[in-house]
Amino acid sequence: MKVEDLKIAYIHARPHGHPIHEAYANTLNPVRFYIDYIIRWHDLSKPAIIRYLSWFLCAISFPKKSKYDVFYADGPVHFLAIMKFLRIIKPKQKIVFLMADETLSFLKNKYYTTIADKTLRWVIGKADGLICIGDQQLALAKELFPNVASKVIFNAVNEEHFQELLDFEPDFKTKNVFSVCNIGDSDVRKTYKGLDLMVAEMDAVLSIYPEMKYFIYGQISERIVAELMKNVINIDRVLFMGEYMVFTEILKNKYLCLHLSRGDAYPTSTLECALAGMPVLVSESTGTKNILKAIDPCLVYKNKESLINLIENPNLVLEISTKSKKIASQYKTESMHHNFKNTFLELVIMP
Repeated sequence: MKVEDLKIAYIHARPHGHPIHEAYANTLNPVRFYIDYIIRWHDLSKPAIIRYLSWFLCAISFPKKSKYDVFYADGPVHFLAIMKFLRIIKPKQKIVFLMADETLSFLKNKYYTTIADKTLRWVIGKADGLICIGDQQLALAKELFPNVASKVIFNAVNEEHFQELLDFEPDFKTKNVFSVCNIGDSDVRKTYKGLDLMVAEMDAVLSIYPEMKYFIYGQISERIVAELMKNVINIDRVLFMGEYMVFTEILKNKYLCLHLSRGDAYPTSTLECALAGMPVLVSESTGTKNILKAIDPCLVYKNKESLINLIENPNLVLEISTKSKKIASQYKTESMHHNFKNTFLELVIMP
């Protein structure tokens, strides 16, 4: 059997799924459906009852549901679990979820309300397979849902920017550190991205190195910025730069990237930095940890000394830069998409 032999329904967010996830879905040639194709709520502020009604109506009204071999979704989709529970779909029709966000980490750490926690566990438990982006997601899936088949894939660096990043040469003339965090006005994203940890850590390090600056790139609301800066001492050297257009531009005059998340599933920016030869220091709970650990174990953060060690050892940073390019260059779109299709097929044909 080939993926091309399967009839696949793809359920995704509005207005579309994450670009990397959309690219995976495109390899399956699916029929697409919004997660709220009946009663729109996903990108609107609607009462919970509207969401629940939409789940039920989507479940009982899914068009031509019997023709699909697989219902594939970008993340847990409640109405698919309802369809399976009510036996609206047949046992031979498979449900596969792509797990690529904070959901599994939040379930493990009990960040959700009791009702949301129990509901998500029920929904994910109804899946026939989980495709997990990164080792961290896979480990969490196996721990939390041992009865659901799960397999791992890895994101690639966007092929549009691959060569530009590979050709970039850091000069390491400054000791400036930076982070990339798109948070908006979400306290949830601030928590799992770990930006509060990074600001506090860098404030302490800036006090040691008066010539250093800490740059933060990404969309972050004024409210979140104000909260983060409330207790910062070195306020003139913690700089929120907003959104960026060209990734290589933010790498100039930088020494390393910091990403101390509390469960960020697979921050592609860390892989892009590695491809550009920029050292990246990540937490134990960052999804790209094993990739960076393979470059050098010192890139996995333990305490403030992990950061100081890199700052004080420019020769080590140069070695890491060279090795980073070599390892990160393996993560090409074509091979990652090929792995995705094979993984998808393996899950679907499992008994």
